Amino acid sequence: MTTPLRIAIVLDELLKWQGGVEYVRNLLLALRERRAAKPQDPVTVLVLATGQVPARVEAAYRPLADEWHTGLEGGPGLYLELIRRQADLAFPLYCDETTSVRYAHWIYDFQHKALADFFSPADQAAKEKAMADIVRFAEHIVVSSEVCRRDLERYYPTAAGRARVVRFATFPDPAWREP
Repeated sequence: MTTPLRIAIVLDELLKWQGGVEYVRNLLLALRERRAAKPQDPVTVLVLATGQVPARVEAAYRPLADEWHTGLEGGPGLYLELIRRQADLAFPLYCDETTSVRYAHWIYDFQHKALADFFSPADQAAKEKAMADIVRFAEHIVVSSEVCRRDLERYYPTAAGRARVVRFATFPDPAWREP
């Protein structure tokens, strides 16, 4: 039997906005579907968070994870936890150190550039620093659309080769079909 690929989903940044919450839910559902479709190529899904996870999010996510770890130490402690848990890939995260864990980060859009009038100078600077750090340190970059991939190529041409499009996917809840 093949050793399962251990994918760690790190919730911290993703829980700050509803789009991130839904993106992760659908990512977890997609991983569950993939496991069912390819049992010969196993994946173990770990969910990690440095804080507490809201109850409604935990209720939706926990059944989709093989391992659930919350209340973890942040910063370097999180990276050590990923190594201790033998994660092969951590998402969305980047690390400026060399470790046994591979890292992928998500850039969801460049609205702070395209719609600059809607962002304060402080928000623009914060987003620009975050993007620059992702581009500098992320081994792999996940974008949500071809438009975002082209924007990444335009704004950060050196990072374009590390980008992969992972489109939003929706998994209808079977209860939606109930009368």
